[in-house]
Amino acid sequence: MALPKRKHSKARTGSRKANWKIVALNYSLCSHCGHPRLPHTVCSNCGYYNNELIVSHLKEEIRAKRKERKQKEMIEKVEKTMEEEEQKKKKE
Repeated sequence: MALPKRKHSKARTGSRKANWKIVALNYSLCSHCGHPRLPHTVCSNCGYYNNELIVSHLKEEIRAKRKERKQKEMIEKVEKTMEEEEQKKKKE
């Protein structure tokens, strides 16, 4: 494996590391609501991009419906397993 022949000076190391800097992110304001957002992305506040509704904020309603559906499925599974157990007991 290759090794350096001589020690790099502090100035040389510092000048190499001088380009490692944090760059502030550019942001733009949403044309619909004025909320700051990253350029070329959908606004996280209103869901608009280029004055068009892209993301609907009906996620809460969708999640509630999904939760209800899962609860119904779980209840059906439990009822089905209970019926199967009863049938097994009757057979014995």
